[in-house]
Amino acid sequence: MATKFINLDNLSAFLAKLKTLFTTTEAATTIANTAAGTARTNAVDDVKKLGYQTADDVTKTLDGKGYQTAEQVETAITGKGYDTATSVDKKVSDAKTALQDQITAAVTSVYNAKGSSAFADLPAVADAKKGDVYNITNAFTTTADFVEGAGKNLPAGTNIMCVEVTTGEGDAATTANKWDSAAGMTDLSGYYQKTDLVAATNDEIDALFA
Repeated sequence: MATKFINLDNLSAFLAKLKTLFTTTEAATTIANTAAGTARTNAVDDVKKLGYQTADDVTKTLDGKGYQTAEQVETAITGKGYDTATSVDKKVSDAKTALQDQITAAVTSVYNAKGSSAFADLPAVADAKKGDVYNITNAFTTTADFVEGAGKNLPAGTNIMCVEVTTGEGDAATTANKWDSAAGMTDLSGYYQKTDLVAATNDEIDALFA
């Protein structure tokens, strides 16, 4: 038997034959889309025949009954002046921020650091302002201008603050500035240190009994 081959004419005929057997991609897509659309329409019709409703039907029914969507409810609530969860959260957050600002301002106003000063260079307590704080650089003895009273010896490094002290009651009450001392540095130079202590030897103990 002779060996056969395919030339361009044969291929053209072969391709024409294939086209009669198979559809093109575009045609197949069109057919598939049409079939899907028909199936969906038929499915919706079947659902309606069974008494069920589509999403669109439910929405229309609810609208017809006067019910509202979540968006409509929120709009109605805000329109009446009521707060939603989001607006409440924002108001709470704003209130917390405002409160923190007030606390910070109050704390800042209580203490007003004025720096270090020798006791003799302090301003008169009557000229100081409430909250003024000084670090005293030398040891000193309190006077009658102190809350603690006169005669108390305090070390260098003591902080004192101007406070308002009210005495008396009712119409007889008077308020005046006073110095109030806080704990300062304690001078420990006169105390023994651990390294200054040395254990006595046995010979030294025996010498005590000689």
